[in-house]
Amino acid sequence: MKNKSLKLSAVSLVLFALILSFLSTQPVHAEGAAAEKAPFMYSLAATWEGKGIVRYRIAVQPAEDTVLEGLKIVASNPVKGNVSVVTAGASSSEDKVFLAVEKTTPGKNPMLEYTLLTDASD
Repeated sequence: MKNKSLKLSAVSLVLFALILSFLSTQPVHAEGAAAEKAPFMYSLAATWEGKGIVRYRIAVQPAEDTVLEGLKIVASNPVKGNVSVVTAGASSSEDKVFLAVEKTTPGKNPMLEYTLLTDASD
């Protein structure tokens, strides 16, 4: 039960970090009657691989004709552990993993993938 609670809190914090990092890099637009559609969608997956290993994947999918500039995906890990970054160009420091994308390319979705080795056994 403790591991499920730990995973849920990790997923929540990572999702919050993703949204916060994107909002901090985008200009604020006033919402009117004809509000624009969301500029991107995101997905978050956390997979328990056993023996204390959790694999995280955070993907951002821009809307059809949207090019995102200055996108930063930041994942914050609520537990201490060994981080192994899978995505090329991403980096980690202490409890955070970062991926910066200067400009997205239509048809290619930025994704941050990494594993976290914790001291949990199951």
